Amino acid sequence: MIPENEKYVDTALIEQYWLGRLQGEDLQNFTIRMKADIAFYQEVMLQKTIMEQATEVGREDMRRELKQMHQRLGLSGIQAKEAPTRQIHFPYLAVAASILILLLSTAVLYFSYFKQSGTGPSTAVVQPVQPLPAQQVKIRFQVIGGAPDMGFSGIDKDSLTTILLYPAVSSSPAYQFDDTLHLFGEFSTQQLRLQYNPEKEQYILFSDSMAYPLQRYQPRQTLQPTP
Repeated sequence: MIPENEKYVDTALIEQYWLGRLQGEDLQNFTIRMKADIAFYQEVMLQKTIMEQATEVGREDMRRELKQMHQRLGLSGIQAKEAPTRQIHFPYLAVAASILILLLSTAVLYFSYFKQSGTGPSTAVVQPVQPLPAQQVKIRFQVIGGAPDMGFSGIDKDSLTTILLYPAVSSSPAYQFDDTLHLFGEFSTQQLRLQYNPEKEQYILFSDSMAYPLQRYQPRQTLQPTP
């Protein structure tokens, strides 16, 4: 529902999550971001599918290699019957060693993806991802200037508008403004005021004597005060 204002996605961090290696604050921040950002959540699930496919490809390669080894092993036996004076134990040892190496390599791949400190990917996401709880708040909405063609008239016309407040998802307050203004962080609702200038088509959020210019229909971004 709320896209993250970040084009770069740390796939290594997502892989650590599926391996169950994220703990404490890192795991909490990761989970909060996944709940708040549907695009990031989809990227996390895509990474899971890629990891599962990589494992399946490894298994298929192992089956193919074993089949080829079995064929070579049968051929070695026929050659040994045709030439009984030859020493045939070396080919068998080579094949056995190759099988052992292949099995060990596959085991390392499996454990590197799915074994971690008593937890696994299946236990990392036990509960379905729920959206962040939102609090509906009515704040003062002020229109300055005049634009009769847009239905506005007069100066300093006040009314009320409804916004949505969410828990903080980072150390800095953030917002997303589509049809409704979404604020992320700790705010004093009594100090919030939204101002609109139709001539400039500009929205400004006022909070605790600070002014924050807003952009509509953009990904979530950090609130930046007016210089």
